[in-house]
Amino acid sequence: MDMSEALDKRDGYTYDPIIKGADTTFWAAITGVLSVATNKLRFNADRHASYLQHLYGDYIFRVNIPANLVASDNRVVGLRMPAAPTIGSVYFEWDSDAVFSAKSYDNFGNLKKTVIAWDSDWSGSEIDYRIRWERDRIQFHVNGVVKATHGDNIGTTPLPIDIKNENADNMDVGSVEVRHAQTIV
Repeated sequence: MDMSEALDKRDGYTYDPIIKGADTTFWAAITGVLSVATNKLRFNADRHASYLQHLYGDYIFRVNIPANLVASDNRVVGLRMPAAPTIGSVYFEWDSDAVFSAKSYDNFGNLKKTVIAWDSDWSGSEIDYRIRWERDRIQFHVNGVVKATHGDNIGTTPLPIDIKNENADNMDVGSVEVRHAQTIV
């Protein structure tokens, strides 16, 4: 057994770009080429998903959204399958209608959506976007404040981390922290 097989990832891990860079053994390119700039993962017209899949857990995405919301935004940070984005997914979305929301889907594609008022202080700053996915609820936090709680439409499908920025601007990710998740290779 090699060392990676002996590690128990259920307690969590942190993806730190200073240490891991744009690691193509962790991230699958859906569109674009992932890069690192100023020690952050840079998403500029890119979408990448983790090879690891996760079930439940506590996820903290440290993300810099470069500007206030506009109608051309199309960003996602969270957990979902690129091939089936409405099956069991749980994520934050900045959509093309300039709406910021928390979304969750059950395994049958039923949506629960909570619109979150955008605070212009979040623009251009690295902010913690946190998802606590439990068997009976999902909580969405922004900078330590609960912004949405979903008690229904909770999926049980293992999901990869999915980060997308279709805009031609620099959305930077300082780190991704995963706690208490069941991790499937």
